[in-house]
Amino acid sequence: VHFEWVSPVDDHVRLELLNTMGVREAVIFEGNVSAGAHAIDWDATGLKDRIYLYRFVSSNKIQHGKLMRR
Repeated sequence: VHFEWVSPVDDHVRLELLNTMGVREAVIFEGNVSAGAHAIDWDATGLKDRIYLYRFVSSNKIQHGKLMRR
């Protein structure tokens, strides 16, 4: 699974995977990043085939999205 984002400033970010009940299944990335474009390729092997939600949290943004594993 490929994730991309742009951080306008140096920041601490967290990208996590949740099930549809809102329970955290995995932390995909957590750490400090410099300003600029970033990308992560995450190996989803071992996840059950179903719908997941992802949550991206930084100091100035919280973003949610949907991920379908087949």
